Amino acid sequence: MKIKTLLYFLTAILVFQSCGYEEGPMLSLRSKKARLTGKWFQATPEPSQGSTVYIEIIDDENMRTGGSYTLRGEVKNYFSNGTWEWADDKKQVKLIWGPVDQATFSIHRLTNSELWFKYEGDDELYKYEKE
Repeated sequence: MKIKTLLYFLTAILVFQSCGYEEGPMLSLRSKKARLTGKWFQATPEPSQGSTVYIEIIDDENMRTGGSYTLRGEVKNYFSNGTWEWADDKKQVKLIWGPVDQATFSIHRLTNSELWFKYEGDDELYKYEKE
């Protein structure tokens, strides 16, 4: 009986490890979509003083990007609606605005409160925190 329990345990560990990203976590009880859904604010690299940048994954296909900045003492908000989809076995996310604008990023870490990624063609590691 102990051998059978040990085999189930080892199998579970191997299955959950396939759910992880380069920077973790290796184990999560939430699905990747559940962790990704929400409003994420850019923490690193830090936006200009007085500015915010966010990505909001709303549901199965809809997303919004936006933020705010200060111009001559007045706060200006901006946003753009679009869609999103998984790519590369849920290791990448493609953001799509309209018929031609899109960006793809590779996820390096995805927890309930942290999203780290690199945009395709950019070596910068972006770190976002959930609202």
